[in-house]
Amino acid sequence: MIIDLTPVRDGTGPSRLLDVVEGRSKKAFKDWLAERDQAWRDGIEVVAMDGFAGFKTATTEELPDAVTVMDPFHVIRLAGDALDECRRRVQQELHGHRGRKGEPLYTARRTLHTGADLLTDRQHERLDKLFAGDRHVQVECTWGIYQRMISAYRHPDRAAGRVEMSSVIDALADSVPEALVELRKLGPHPDQTRLRRPGLLRPAAHGQRTYRSRERSPRAPAWPGPRLPQPHQLHSLCGIPHKLWYVDLGVMLTDVVGCLFQCGLGPDPVNITMNARVGVRLI
Repeated sequence: MIIDLTPVRDGTGPSRLLDVVEGRSKKAFKDWLAERDQAWRDGIEVVAMDGFAGFKTATTEELPDAVTVMDPFHVIRLAGDALDECRRRVQQELHGHRGRKGEPLYTARRTLHTGADLLTDRQHERLDKLFAGDRHVQVECTWGIYQRMISAYRHPDRAAGRVEMSSVIDALADSVPEALVELRKLGPHPDQTRLRRPGLLRPAAHGQRTYRSRERSPRAPAWPGPRLPQPHQLHSLCGIPHKLWYVDLGVMLTDVVGCLFQCGLGPDPVNITMNARVGVRLI
């Protein structure tokens, strides 16, 4: 889906759906851009997208003067994934097994993803107890970066929010201890450390989000996707294998929700404020 966010930037109305292109590939987007006239392409200032490298390459080749950025939703998603990975790693190092009911890290897994300004008194107490000692200091550091990023996007003053996000990127590029491996992976690529540009956080090397299934013990087969119910818990749907239709449905729902959010018709899970100068949004 290709969406024009110029009305949102100018404050003149909601975003506009430009087109729905079949196929998620560099060629599909590159061909679509090539079909547009040169005057239209020259007017594009910024292209916001997820971490798929094909979109970025197509944009660089067809729109050399446009700036490519990762949209706020996926930036926060990457930070949330880093927080989850850090929590699971510390859980394994301390206890030697996955999180279980009643253990502090597992109990606080959802609270950690709640914005600091939305925490209830009970949630504040839970986090204070979790971070009381030094055992979970790595989780606390990663959580702090996650909260700073959310705060930057929620800031009512876009200029101040941009400054805050720039400081976060600088910190991730220059001063992350080696023990915080998740934050080191989240930071800008070494070749980009001089750019100091908000929105350029790089995704994982494989370009895919991480999931809880990676917590499984070595004896359990890894499934590269969301945790799914067991086959006997599901009913057959049109003869399609359970895993296939379940995953496809999840991907479809994610795209639909993202489209509704960008069009102003759906809720914003992190209440983020779009940056200015956004031209085209890819879902």
